[in-house]
Amino acid sequence: MRIHLSEVLAADGKQCRYTVPVGFDTFFYHGQKCPLLKAPEAVLVLTNEGQQKVHIQYVCTLTLGLPCDRCLEVTPVEVCCDLETDIDMKEAVHDAELSEEEREAEQERLENQTFVEGHELDTDALLMQELMLQIPDKILCKEDCRGICYQCGKNLNYGSCDCKDEPKDLQMAAILDIFKAATEE
Repeated sequence: MRIHLSEVLAADGKQCRYTVPVGFDTFFYHGQKCPLLKAPEAVLVLTNEGQQKVHIQYVCTLTLGLPCDRCLEVTPVEVCCDLETDIDMKEAVHDAELSEEEREAEQERLENQTFVEGHELDTDALLMQELMLQIPDKILCKEDCRGICYQCGKNLNYGSCDCKDEPKDLQMAAILDIFKAATEE
């Protein structure tokens, strides 16, 4: 959804509150298309802080269908996005008299506002950017997930396979012997 910022920019201190629907049902995570399982509307509060600066508060809790890191089964993962950021709506400065440091700061300011185009705020782009930061590092369908067989690809959570328990690398043979000894005790 796109929200035009002219209403909030009309007066210093003005605050606008919106209920925003999530405008996508899938997203790409590590090159894989993942479904959005549950997406209630988000709450967006825009506050004019003066001098063309707008403070954004965005609160949303989504349930994503992400692949388990061990067995690759789609796993529901709840992600809470509680974002607060400021955007500077000043026009881009292209002054030749700016120092190198000032030019770099201006370039960084513009690059960090990828969810603003002109005077419009793209709430879906804002949410996507925040989602990528909030997804947990390790995703497991369950704590004791057994993963998949490295030889046949069977999901070991549903039972064992008939593959020999051999290391695929001879250097790993010693480690496999340690694991076998530990499980036999």
